[in-house]
Amino acid sequence: MKIVETLIIGLCVNMALLSCTKDEDSIGSKLIDNPNSIGAEVIDFHEIITFNAVEDSIQTSERTNPVIGSLNTEQTGITSGSAYITLLPDTLDQTFPSSNFTIESFTLNLHIVEYYGDNQTQEFEVYKVNSSVNSDTTYYHFNNLQLGDYLGAFTLENIDSGIYSFPLDLNAGELLMSPSLKDYETNDDFVNFFPGICILSKSNPALNTGTVYKLNRTGVSLELNYTTEDPTDDFDKTIVYQIEKDNYLFTEFNHDISGSALEANLSDTALDMELFYVQGMGSCLGKFTFPTVQNWFTNDSSNFIINKFQVDFFAEENPVFNLPEELILTYTNADGVRSFKSGFINSENQSYTFTLSPNNMNQLLENKLFQSANFSIEHPQSGSGGELVSLNGPTSIKPPVLTISYTKY
Repeated sequence: MKIVETLIIGLCVNMALLSCTKDEDSIGSKLIDNPNSIGAEVIDFHEIITFNAVEDSIQTSERTNPVIGSLNTEQTGITSGSAYITLLPDTLDQTFPSSNFTIESFTLNLHIVEYYGDNQTQEFEVYKVNSSVNSDTTYYHFNNLQLGDYLGAFTLENIDSGIYSFPLDLNAGELLMSPSLKDYETNDDFVNFFPGICILSKSNPALNTGTVYKLNRTGVSLELNYTTEDPTDDFDKTIVYQIEKDNYLFTEFNHDISGSALEANLSDTALDMELFYVQGMGSCLGKFTFPTVQNWFTNDSSNFIINKFQVDFFAEENPVFNLPEELILTYTNADGVRSFKSGFINSENQSYTFTLSPNNMNQLLENKLFQSANFSIEHPQSGSGGELVSLNGPTSIKPPVLTISYTKY
């Protein structure tokens, strides 16, 4: 007969990036009730190491919702996002007059889906770029394109989701007007003529302030409207330039962690950490290990089959920057493939619960790969979200908790 036992592993004691100090011989030694009786409960304590990492290659191309704006937090420092976009005209075979015309309006249209932060003033500048966004290229958060002519500037402040139009410099509208039919003959011809634009974040927000805006790709456009002195001409006097598909844009992130808690975490290899951080916009990952679990599994004379593997992390409330609704826990499974599991916030206790595949955990432990699984907590939309979360570490009042249910045979 199989005896079902429950192991509740409290993640506590000191956290360090060095080797564990727990006496491995004592693991699994504390039993509640008779260990030979059915339903005996085993309580054990394993050390956890929590720390931070900054990922160097967050993909920001092929995103339906690019983000722009800047945040400045004591947790992760200053992060800003600027968008690079290639647009196509709604009308080809277009010619423009070379003289005797007036540009009536030249606007940038943005569909703002939502914002994150304090919704205070954010300033942006718009530039023509000297090369286009290549639809066959994967762009990462450190990529950018060379800026060309200045097109204008605009400010966002105390706005809600919706569609907004911002006037750009009228004279800059001439950069879209060509007397040559060749420049508007095909989409490729137009892109060679006008490669695209950059919406450049220019704000430097004060500490614990800032806003980032999530855009709807289909709602980003330039609009040019002009008139001529000849009322009989057949020129199309209003042209809209839009993003054709997701791979015609990407976002560049700049992340300055100087003086932040994240900088201290990245350089700390010995001291206890009460908090560690996750942020989608700044490529900031939460990392953790369970340095005693593999030895516990390997050294016990009995065989285990794990039925449940659940990890709970508790978050600190932030009065300015709301907690994300979802985080994801990722790890490398026994086949060498990254697996992930979503955890949604429990608003009652500000926690995120991750229930991982028992089969994957069994395979990792049986093959002695658990220590190299590279457990991470990440933003669910890294590269297209700015949400920040501070997670409690093992020395906090509410340390993370691991619960394992298993069958011993």
